[in-house]
Amino acid sequence: MYAEYFSWSVWEHERAKCGDRFFLVCVGKGDTGIVMSGVFDSHPYEAKDRSGEGFYMDMLPNVILEPGFAPMVTTEELQKAIPSFDWTGGYSGRLRSQEDAKKLEILWT
Repeated sequence: MYAEYFSWSVWEHERAKCGDRFFLVCVGKGDTGIVMSGVFDSHPYEAKDRSGEGFYMDMLPNVILEPGFAPMVTTEELQKAIPSFDWTGGYSGRLRSQEDAKKLEILWT
């Protein structure tokens, strides 16, 4: 089985752990919404990137969508279902409550 790994910055790295579920949301202009889901395959680790140092986690995706070519959960649907969270931007790697996580899973399925 072929697996592609990615890494992503995690803002709330103190609470994140290997095995946590993630949803990657495309923001900006055009088709926006969930474009990737999977699990984190590492604990947070420090690394440098173009903006300096930060904490990252390795990601093992189970679904990757190309906006405009596959149906996806849109930013508007996310905002309607979970209005307490800003789905249009902000820091990467923000953790959601158990209640919000359940709502996300239902939307995603």
